[in-house]
Amino acid sequence: MAISRIGAGNATTGIIFFQLLTAYLIDHFGLFNQDTVPLTVGKVIGILLMVGGAFLLLRR
Repeated sequence: MAISRIGAGNATTGIIFFQLLTAYLIDHFGLFNQDTVPLTVGKVIGILLMVGGAFLLLRR
C-alpha cells in the first residue's frame, strides 16, 4: 500500500537507506556480539551523501 502512495523509486530509496543506516549502527555499537567498527569520517560523508540523495529523490 505504501509503494502505491509514494512510488516505487521512493520506496526503494527509503529501504536501501534504512538498511545501510542499520548496518552502520550494528557495526558501530557491536550489536549481535559483533566486533565494533568505529564510525570514520568516510562513513559520515557516505551517510550525508545518502541523506542528500534521498532528499533530492523524494522532494516534489
